[in-house]
Formats: sequence, structure tokens, C-alpha cells
Amino acid sequence: MAEKYSFRAKVEVFHGRLWSYHVIIPKDIFEKLDDAGTDRRVMVSINDHQFQSAMMPAGDGQYFIMFNKEKRSILKINEGDDILLNIWHDESKYGMEMPPEFLELMHQDPELDRYFHDLTPGKQRNLLYIIGKVKNPDIKLHKALVIAQHLKMREGALDFRQLNEDFKNNKYGSF
Repeated sequence: MAEKYSFRAKVEVFHGRLWSYHVIIPKDIFEKLDDAGTDRRVMVSINDHQFQSAMMPAGDGQYFIMFNKEKRSILKINEGDDILLNIWHDESKYGMEMPPEFLELMHQDPELDRYFHDLTPGKQRNLLYIIGKVKNPDIKLHKALVIAQHLKMREGALDFRQLNEDFKNNKYGSF
């Protein structure tokens, strides 16, 4: 298991940015976790809640961890709160959980598996997030099927604008 690092930080806000809530990672901890700039995926634990994240550059030599609205709600954190974080390397294969629905589709279809694994790690995570964020198992399966169809019809090329159209145009059972 990867070594864990603990630190306290204030929740801050970047005004005018899409992902505005964040904490700055102390430089010494960032340097221990930074893998020569190739893997900045980390696991974070706050108040007994664990999640996967990334160390993002702030543009001034500092790095931060973002908190979207859902995480802030779960963690009950607001701007100015002083929080204790535990952080360590994310040693998972994709940097987020693989939805079983999509894994099963890839097991059944080697071509889909190849197309998915030819994508960049960031695009893989994005697709896994799209499927995994849904709670309803029927909708989760629907999203997995639409993504599979999208990748196969485009021979592995990913077009997010078209993928959104594909989600809008496909109904359950239309495959």
C-alpha cells in the first residue's frame, strides 16, 4: 500500500473557475507524491470519506485538489473550513472505479475492449465517470451501451459532442 500523508488545509475558492472549491497541497507533500509529472492521481480521505482525485496545477507552482458540489455536500465543507486530509498515490488501474456494466461489455466484445484501452487515460476516466456517476442501474447500463456503440461506430474515435447527441437520441433497448 502507498504511503499516506496527512495535512490540514483551508477550503478555498477560485473565483470565476468551473471547479472553484479546492485545497492547496503543501509543496513538500506534493513533491513526495509527484511521480515526475506522469501520474498525479491520488486517493483522498476526509472525515472517513474516501475518494479518487488528481493533483491539479494552480499555475503558480502550487497544486490543489478540487471539490465538486456533490463532494462538498457529502463532506459538509464550505469555503474557509479547516479540514484534515489524508492523501496517497492512487494505485488503481484507471484512477476511478470500473463500472461492472461496462467491464462486462468489454469482456463480451474484444473490439470494444481494444478501442477503450487505446484511449488516453484521461478519456478512459471521463467515460468511466459518465457511467459510474449514475445511481439507477438501468440508466447506468444504458450509458455503458451508448458509449460502447459510440466507440465501435467510430472505430475508437471519441467525440464528446456526438456522444452527448447519442445519449439524447438512444432509448432503452434500441441497440
